[in-house]
Amino acid sequence: MPPPRHPIDKGYRAHNTNVYPQRPDRCYLAYIDGGMFVLDISDKANPKKVSSWTNSPPYTGFMHTVVPLFDRGLMLVTDEATEENCKDWPKLIWILDAREETNLVPISTCPMPDHTVYAKAGRFGAQHP
Repeated sequence: MPPPRHPIDKGYRAHNTNVYPQRPDRCYLAYIDGGMFVLDISDKANPKKVSSWTNSPPYTGFMHTVVPLFDRGLMLVTDEATEENCKDWPKLIWILDAREETNLVPISTCPMPDHTVYAKAGRFGAQHP
């Protein structure tokens, strides 16, 4: 059964997929309203889910990018703003404890500047200053 749709529905599909030289057997996938996934791609014809994480609900979805910081055991995950007038605010940069890749734990978000400047027009968040 697919996950429930969000009030601001952008769907379930790959947005950003990254494979890094330090872990060529892993794919770090931002899956829009489906959250993010770490995939085992050692067998490219049969990728397998290692773990997943989402912040929504209660947040408004649209995960944009997953960046593992291998030497620190951390992972950065960004949300993309897609609605004008900051309708889908806040869009955050999340920091996950990724020491155990099968159990990703959110530990912080990065501070954000005042979004009210953008609330009159435009988008505010990852990819949209």
